[in-house]
Amino acid sequence: MRLIPAKNLTTFGSEHIREAACHLIACLAEAEIVTTNDADAQAWDQLISTSLKRKEENVQKSAVMAFGALARYKGIDEETVKECIDQTVATRHLYGRRGYALALGAIPFDIPRMDIHLPAVLSAVILAMTMKVLRFLCQYRCFGLTRNGLTKLRKRIHRRRMTLRLSEMLF
Repeated sequence: MRLIPAKNLTTFGSEHIREAACHLIACLAEAEIVTTNDADAQAWDQLISTSLKRKEENVQKSAVMAFGALARYKGIDEETVKECIDQTVATRHLYGRRGYALALGAIPFDIPRMDIHLPAVLSAVILAMTMKVLRFLCQYRCFGLTRNGLTKLRKRIHRRRMTLRLSEMLF
């Protein structure tokens, strides 16, 4: 993927190039064709990561397919899972949150070495949904909650998020 100039990934029409490149990565991973060059592997990961943040659904879909295929073929490290969780829970960027949530769903938990990530992923998805509901409540002040009540709920969830991160570090 280093053959694609960076300009072609950011200009008008780049979504088609990204979609095709991610599809190629997915096909190569499914065919178990390995890249022995670390620079190429980093370029693939970078392309997938930036494509997950894009607003175009077709680009995100291709990036998720590539992410899942690479995870199934070469596995996924704990750092990548944590990055996906952080992008799902902590980012305010709607499209990035959606892309990384889809990527978490593409992790093949049926593979024995991958099931260790399942509790952290489930906790992150639940936390992200809780945050989404809180944002909705704050925006529309539904159910008679006052601003003070919403602030208390946010603090409680923030403490829960910190507890999750601490437990992830311990295990």
